[in-house]
Amino acid sequence: MEYVNNVEGDIALYVSGGNTQIIYLPELKVVGETLDIGIGNMLDKAAREIGLKNASELEQLALSHEQYIEMPYTVKGMHTTFSGILTHFKRLSSKYDKRDLAYSLMHTSYAMLLETLARAMFAYNAKKIILCGGVAQSKILNEMLKEFEALYDVKVYRAPNEFNRDNGSMIAYTGYLLFKKGKKDELPVVPDPNYRIDHL
Repeated sequence: MEYVNNVEGDIALYVSGGNTQIIYLPELKVVGETLDIGIGNMLDKAAREIGLKNASELEQLALSHEQYIEMPYTVKGMHTTFSGILTHFKRLSSKYDKRDLAYSLMHTSYAMLLETLARAMFAYNAKKIILCGGVAQSKILNEMLKEFEALYDVKVYRAPNEFNRDNGSMIAYTGYLLFKKGKKDELPVVPDPNYRIDHL
């Protein structure tokens, strides 16, 4: 996996609290996504369920696991759902070691993502994948993507962590690129939380 500031990709795997999408970049077309909650939102909720602050703390716990616990695995074509695995995690939260639960939740949900990514990759003949969003910081996800690269002979790129976790820098950089292309909007801009990338 390569860390870059600027690269042209074929497909983006966008994983954050609010979004989980696979985007075909030449057309800015969402070809796969979560059908319920974003993966980052799910991981944060799971963390709070067992007394942690967020997904980052959940991952630290997962890195000291001892065994895998079976979790629900829900993939529908190039789409995923995460509410079922979260509900299952909550049911098991007092019955198993928290380290094993964290490890199992993260590995299962990331495996779901990579299955849908592989389908999109073959459907769109993609060789260059951009990983972005807050969840792109996950060590476990990045390790799984290294194996993915070797297995499918593709290249995965991602920005340094400070850009994946900072919405302000993402918005500022987008504004900079639009300004360079001569696009200007009068302020104030009215936020639309339901605006989708494929509406651009």
